This record gives sequence, C-alpha cells and structure tokens, in this order.
Amino acid sequence: MIRGAVRLAGVAGALALCAGCHTYVPTTTAPAAGSEVAVILTDRGRVALNERVGPAIDQLRGLLTSSTDSSVTLSMKETVSLRGVSANWSDESITLMRDHFGSLRLKQVSRGRTAAVAAGFGAALAAVVLTSSLLGSSSDTPPATPPGVVPPSSKISALSIPFRSNF
Repeated sequence: MIRGAVRLAGVAGALALCAGCHTYVPTTTAPAAGSEVAVILTDRGRVALNERVGPAIDQLRGLLTSSTDSSVTLSMKETVSLRGVSANWSDESITLMRDHFGSLRLKQVSRGRTAAVAAGFGAALAAVVLTSSLLGSSSDTPPATPPGVVPPSSKISALSIPFRSNF
C-alpha cells in the first residue's frame, strides 16, 4: 500500500516538474535556429495576421527556424489569445515581419518554479510516509496466527439446506 502511494507520488511529481517549470524570458540577442520562442504580437501584427492565425492573438509559440534583420520564421506549436486561451498547431511555418511583433522571448527552465514544485511534492511525499507510519502500515499479507489456534479457512464451504416441497 505505502509503496504504491510513494510510487504514485513520484510519478505525479516527475510529470509536474516536466510540465510546469518552464517560462518565456525576454532575450536581448537573437536566439539560435531551433530554439523554442514566443513572439509577442503588436496591434499591427494582430491585424495583419488575423486571417492566418485568428483574432485577438497575443503570442505565437514554436521553434525558430530562421531569423533575418527584417523577419523571423517559426514552426508554430501554439497560439495564445489576449485572454490566455491557447490553441495547438501542428508545426505550420509562418514568417513574421519585424513590425508585427514587439518582443521575442526564449523558453527556459524556471529555477524558482522547479524548486517550488519539488519542495511541494517532497512535502506531500513526506506526509504520505509519516501518516502511513503513524497509522500503521497495511499490507496484503494476513497477520500471523498465534500458536495453538486453528487458522480460519480461506475457502468457503458449501452449505447444504434441506428443502421441502409440498407441490
């Protein structure tokens, strides 16, 4: 029982660490091709790309495939609206002119979020272990039978009940 809980907590912790510990940070230098980036659109960019990516889009996220002085090309993974609603894309290539976006952000591991999530799952795991130790460990094996006592049978024997019919 306790092993299952510990295993489940470990798997859940690992998934949370992988999923929630990244952030997009502003960059002053041009990221290398293949970097995961978020492009923050300007009002002009939203208007120009409305028919292509949808209305009220704030960010385009994906892999940077190329960058020049006048444009960037992305392999799009996701769009994020002004309201924070995201939509997945399947690597569609899109080229953006420099005046269509205000900033370019690079996806990086967030040390603060990673530490907070790891501390939270460590505390939860410690609580599971301590609680099960204090309450007593329940195992799948039955308790030992004291000497001289006949253990109960684990098999159910058939019970025969006489039946009379007056038909």
